[in-house]
Amino acid sequence: WLRVDRPGVVIEAVKAAEDGRGIIVRLYEAYGTRGAVSLSVPADITRAQRTDLLERPIEDIDVRAGLIELTVRPFGIVTLCLFPG
Repeated sequence: WLRVDRPGVVIEAVKAAEDGRGIIVRLYEAYGTRGAVSLSVPADITRAQRTDLLERPIEDIDVRAGLIELTVRPFGIVTLCLFPG
């Protein structure tokens, strides 16, 4: 139910958030390249936040038409918290 459009970006983990509010999705870039990636999410996901590895919020991320647009760094890890509407 989650999909990325960039080769080399791997969805590593999907789990319930530690605080019980939301779904944690962890991605990493495996090819050593920088660039844009789109994450397709279900239609009921209306809000997202980028978090650190301890799931503390860093910034809000727009969810538009079931897509989350991100930029990944070489070998970078991205942690997101997704919130159903």
